Amino acid sequence: MNSFPLTFRLIFTVICFLSCVNLSDGFKWISLPSQRTKGHVGSTVHIKWYYECNNFGISKILYNNTEMFYRYGNKQNYSTIKNAVPHFSVIGGSNTTIIISHVHKNKSGSYCCVVDCGGGDKDVQCTFLFIYVLPRIKYLSPNLYGKQGDSITIRCNASGNPAPRVTGIHKDTNTTIANSSVMSFNITGKASGGKYCCHVSNGFGEETNCTSVEVT
Repeated sequence: MNSFPLTFRLIFTVICFLSCVNLSDGFKWISLPSQRTKGHVGSTVHIKWYYECNNFGISKILYNNTEMFYRYGNKQNYSTIKNAVPHFSVIGGSNTTIIISHVHKNKSGSYCCVVDCGGGDKDVQCTFLFIYVLPRIKYLSPNLYGKQGDSITIRCNASGNPAPRVTGIHKDTNTTIANSSVMSFNITGKASGGKYCCHVSNGFGEETNCTSVEVT
């Protein structure tokens, strides 16, 4: 006879707990990409977010503030937003990875993960993808000849992203001749001859190539 009130109280307590406790435990970020992600042109870039959230939320992936993918909390995979044409794929659930293949300059920009767990728990974390290109010397003046008093011009054209810094050096004397793509000087004697090198760098790589000047 006395067990019924006790059982009733237990059932009432469970019902009250389920109805009174906010089922949204909120969320927290476990890991985030850096604010700036770097990728070499032609490579495959992975961008990862990892968060904890209840099953009642929704998360979205944005590129340059445009929604591309979404996932409801009770789903395992992301779905493409209607009419969106993403240039990347997304795998994982709360452990989200963006895969961008064969990156080039047109794929740079802002990539964001928006998480809305309900109950006011919402946040967005972004990274900017910068595509870099290693510096390369595209042209260097071939070997040159001259006599005393002649004017010599050596040209060095380079490419890269960001645009590389170009330095012209007289290797025989380890003297910087120019901080540009053009080295110009007058032959003052035999010492003006020798190797002249073009050095290019942009913070991601460097390259050096040399030509020669022969004083006749």
